[in-house]
Amino acid sequence: MAEQKAEDTSQPPFGIPKAYYSIKNVNSGLVLEVPDSSKESGVQLEQNVYSGSDNQKFGVTALSDGVYVIMNVASGLAVSIKDDSKSDKAAVVQLALNGDNGT
Repeated sequence: MAEQKAEDTSQPPFGIPKAYYSIKNVNSGLVLEVPDSSKESGVQLEQNVYSGSDNQKFGVTALSDGVYVIMNVASGLAVSIKDDSKSDKAAVVQLALNGDNGT
């Protein structure tokens, strides 16, 4: 009888998502990107024409039960709202994770 292997349903190690995504604005048709593939924390993200480059690819990874982080492939930094703002039109930036609130 052939040996059956159990399917691996575990989450990959932190920072290694199972898939990558582009984030497209349905109004403009443009995608979210890290300008110039910057690896600097605090850089404001922009929207641009889709090119397929890593600065336009994002992975979603579980941090804990029900908490997820969106990370850019090129920079390895997390997508966040600047200064944890709750106001309209707040800037979207990339930050290093600090563990307090997912960013």
